[in-house]
Amino acid sequence: MPEAAAVLFMFTASVLTLVFARWLIRPHTTHEELTRLKQQLAWLEERQLHADEKRWDIEMKLRMATQIEETRQKLAEAEKAEKLKG
Repeated sequence: MPEAAAVLFMFTASVLTLVFARWLIRPHTTHEELTRLKQQLAWLEERQLHADEKRWDIEMKLRMATQIEETRQKLAEAEKAEKLKG
């Protein structure tokens, strides 16, 4: 019987730890996150201009365009979430 209680205790502690960890690392849409995404987007667009000036290869430009698009999507989602929140 004590073994069953120990196993149940460990299982419960593990589940609670997992839930707490998920709660701590969940994405927060805050003003700081919006600022960070805007700065990242500006930096990527600047790098894209630099890539055009320096005639980087097409693969590099395509990867950069993908990163820009992903950042724009994240920014739009964050702005939408912020709007719904406030």
